Amino acid sequence: VNVTAPNSLTAVTGANVAGLGNVVVTTFGVAAQNGVLVNGYTYLASPTVTGINPTQGRDTGGQTVTITGTNFPQLANSTTLVQLAGTNVTSVDSVDPTGTQMTVTTAAAPAGPPGVVVVTTFTTVPGGSQASNAFNSFQYRAIPTVTTFSPVMGPVTGGTIPAHDVVVNGTNFVPGSTTVEFGAGNFGTIVAINATQLTVTPPAHAAGAVNITVTVTSVGSATSA
Repeated sequence: VNVTAPNSLTAVTGANVAGLGNVVVTTFGVAAQNGVLVNGYTYLASPTVTGINPTQGRDTGGQTVTITGTNFPQLANSTTLVQLAGTNVTSVDSVDPTGTQMTVTTAAAPAGPPGVVVVTTFTTVPGGSQASNAFNSFQYRAIPTVTTFSPVMGPVTGGTIPAHDVVVNGTNFVPGSTTVEFGAGNFGTIVAINATQLTVTPPAHAAGAVNITVTVTSVGSATSA
């Protein structure tokens, strides 16, 4: 305890169970005297993070992300800060009444490797409880681009033989999170993919020219010119 003025002091809290508690100040002189503020302090249980959806997003930000866990305090009673892969979110938008789910809006951040999700909760005084979970990580990714593709035509029956497969060149393709669409709603089957090139078996389609659109889930799309 540090008495900073006749009407002010600072103190370091001890461990306690979550919930409201009285604040008791005792002075010792000729006789001990107590001052009590009933339910003047709230202990918060440390939050936990168990999941995040989606687990990746575009580097330009502005996306809604849902985080699940426990002991997320209501926004009216505390301050909650959230970091995704080292970048503070733009806002914490909502916390459900059970304290097990929150929604946040991502900020712009450089594309990079997966990073830890960190939730820090503060009461109205300095200090706070923090939780992080590396197993439910978030990754900022750049939006894909499409630069070239070959061949530029094929049979209406689709890629019935490997010679009819289409090779698409570009950037920021993601294995396991990428789809290729020929026209509207006609998805091909990706048979090989890396960050800058993919090979896709086209679906059957009526005769005519179509755009090729490459989409990375929760990140963005690029359409051939």
